[in-house]
Amino acid sequence: MIIKFHPESKKLKTNSLSKIYIYISGISKERIKLPTDIRISKKNWNSKNQTIISRGNNRHPDAENLNAKLASIKTNLEKRYTELSKFDLPDKRKLKEEFKAVVSGEDLRKTEKFFDVIDEFIKIKNNVYSENTLRKYRTIKTVLSEFEIERNKKIIFEDIDENFFDEFANYLFDQRESKNNYVSKTIQLTKTFLKYCYSKKYLSNLNFTKYSISAEEIEVVALTLHEIDLLRNVDLHDKPHLERVKDIFLFMIYTGQRFIDYQNLDHADIKNNFWYLRQKKTKRFLEIPLIEEAKEILEKYAGNEKPLPLTSNQQFNAALKEICELAGIDDEIKITRQKRGEIISEVHKKFELITCHTSRRTFVTNSLRLGIQPNVVMSISGHSQMRTFQKYINTATEDKLKLAEAWEKQSGKLKVINFKDAK
Repeated sequence: MIIKFHPESKKLKTNSLSKIYIYISGISKERIKLPTDIRISKKNWNSKNQTIISRGNNRHPDAENLNAKLASIKTNLEKRYTELSKFDLPDKRKLKEEFKAVVSGEDLRKTEKFFDVIDEFIKIKNNVYSENTLRKYRTIKTVLSEFEIERNKKIIFEDIDENFFDEFANYLFDQRESKNNYVSKTIQLTKTFLKYCYSKKYLSNLNFTKYSISAEEIEVVALTLHEIDLLRNVDLHDKPHLERVKDIFLFMIYTGQRFIDYQNLDHADIKNNFWYLRQKKTKRFLEIPLIEEAKEILEKYAGNEKPLPLTSNQQFNAALKEICELAGIDDEIKITRQKRGEIISEVHKKFELITCHTSRRTFVTNSLRLGIQPNVVMSISGHSQMRTFQKYINTATEDKLKLAEAWEKQSGKLKVINFKDAK
């Protein structure tokens, strides 16, 4: 691409002012001509250097600023062309519109700053969202960037509608081989970001709001009371790093809190056998009673800067799987997922499915199994809605067997009544 500046020749008289035009060639057969808002007289123009004269008798009083503006226009045009060159270049009419927006200094939010706005959104939400949620949006930015390259077409706000989401969902299903729940959540988070864009006038319509991918109810993996005993009794004295992870996981089971809240635990939060907590995700204030096992774990690490050792989420989950395997938590579990309505089944050893969040599910499931009322469990876990709480309830197999046994005991006592005979 070749960019040149020239004052309009037919008006270039000594004492008259003429607008400087931009001539872009080397892209299509015809040159693209664009006006600037800069006007000068013929005597102020250096045709050889294509600059406004800044020295000598013919110097322009504002030459330095105007030349800087021309240089900036050229740089921005070259940058825009480089961005467009990553994909199929639009036709001349569309290309001229793109360049015109650059030259005029229009608000380019609708045409070129999609990913910059994602960065802006993440920055603004930094003190609102949890780190886990912020991480999800950073991942979505990466996924959308890869989607843009795959579709060979730049993402611009004015093109976002239900057709865009159809294309995006197909990419997630086909190219990334994602399951329904991942696609559903990704679409949901992307729509939340786009609603922010609409509120800030980056986006002029809400034509995408009705688009959705159905999520599915998934199996909740939780440890039984027997498996908690296996975990508590596994010998890790020769693996101190695993011992620390085991202690943290057990503490999370006994208290029912998230990984991020364990990380924020300070000595000042522990008073009179309670953990006083402002949850990071929900901002709810909780009073969590500490059972003896939880207090013993805290006493084990007394004297340290933090009540419990610190570790990263990724390192924690990897170590946790190893610990649970050593503890013999290895029952086979069949996991089913949907992909565009197709049921996909996989069989895993239970330890392979254990993550830090399993502790929270384990706390809820076993608290209910022990007969604690749901509203009491919710007051400790921090759940505010039964609908959200319900997905953590995982009725154990032995409880289902008890139900079956109860019905079997009654089977001999039940008889069929013939209503005709009863008349």
